Amino acid sequence: MPEPPSDLVRRSFSVTVRSLDLERRSVDVIASTDTIDAHGEYIDQGSWDLKRYEANPVVLYHHNREGWSEALEPKYTLPIGHAENVTVRKNSLEATLFFVDDKASPMAEYVWQGFVQKSLRAVSVGFKPHTVKSEMTDGKDIYRLSDCELFEISVCPMGSNPDAVAKTRAKSIEQLKALVGIGADEPSI
Repeated sequence: MPEPPSDLVRRSFSVTVRSLDLERRSVDVIASTDTIDAHGEYIDQGSWDLKRYEANPVVLYHHNREGWSEALEPKYTLPIGHAENVTVRKNSLEATLFFVDDKASPMAEYVWQGFVQKSLRAVSVGFKPHTVKSEMTDGKDIYRLSDCELFEISVCPMGSNPDAVAKTRAKSIEQLKALVGIGADEPSI
């Protein structure tokens, strides 16, 4: 099997906000689930490797994505907080996100207020899958990602530019095809 991609994989999920603690500036979230996502991928929740992340449990905004982050002052691209209680429970990756105040990161204040005012409700994980398998589920080709090494958790807005989503999806699909040995002449997913 080819080597895993050198680029991080990023997947967004709607947040299930179990509790919002105004005093501690924290929110409990489900960061990933075992549901087949819009990209036709299934992330094996029981195989998360959290060691790297636990050493530096950063929370970012929108993965500090290339393109938009270069246009911002550095103070807006700093981590917006950290995560605690990162664990897998009931087939989902869960965490408590803590947001720093505006003295440490102006973006953190904007994002925190987004949670408080309910305009933000999504998180995304940045990770590297070490095992990728193609399989048929309900008559559809899906990719099973496992032995995933968590790098970061990001808060992300829902509803981005449809072309940007399509381009991100195309890049991810090409990476996954390479991992399972599907050539460019194979039918597209």
